[in-house]
Amino acid sequence: MISDEIKKVTDTVKDTVSPYTDEIKKATDTLKDTLLPENPNANVGKTDRIISIGTGAYIFFKGITNLFSHPILALTEAGIGAALLHRGITGTCSIKKIIDDLDETDATNSPIVHAYPSTTVPQL
Repeated sequence: MISDEIKKVTDTVKDTVSPYTDEIKKATDTLKDTLLPENPNANVGKTDRIISIGTGAYIFFKGITNLFSHPILALTEAGIGAALLHRGITGTCSIKKIIDDLDETDATNSPIVHAYPSTTVPQL
């Protein structure tokens, strides 16, 4: 009895949704290609990009709305939000690139050692 009702509801939903399946797939593919285009120089994954866009937009607009009540804090928020938006849209992050480059090089070749030549880096 209950399984027959569930089957009827499932069939009704399939009949209702199936004409729009192709349109939904086309819209999803279009948005995927438009919003997050592939970048050969990208060093940020898609999940990180989506999170960066969301948080960047929120922080940026929060900074813009607080511009007249707290101008210094608002400009800081707008700058951080803009940087996150740039990171999410382009897929590149300069800070992540520097950290990845440091991980790939030897500790003695790091920019810190060249900036402070008198310091020694202990070898592990």
